[in-house]
Amino acid sequence: ATISLPASSAVAFMVRLTAVKAGASAGMGEDRRVLPTFYSGNYLTILPGETVTVQVTSPLGLLPGEVVLEVDGWNSAMQQVAIVKE
Repeated sequence: ATISLPASSAVAFMVRLTAVKAGASAGMGEDRRVLPTFYSGNYLTILPGETVTVQVTSPLGLLPGEVVLEVDGWNSAMQQVAIVKE
């Protein structure tokens, strides 16, 4: 996953990636996470104008359309990002 922050933005703190099932809603007691998932980095600090690449892997496979990445941080709103198979 490649995460970029525009140069005009503030520093993004504690940026967290989470692989979740696409289209699943967060119901009571329901876990949408894809487990196990391994990240080469997580809880990142990203500076304005910086681009960070994080390797995301899972023994189950991360199939485009079935799994998305949720990206959120302490001072940034949550976004869902599609997974691109390399």
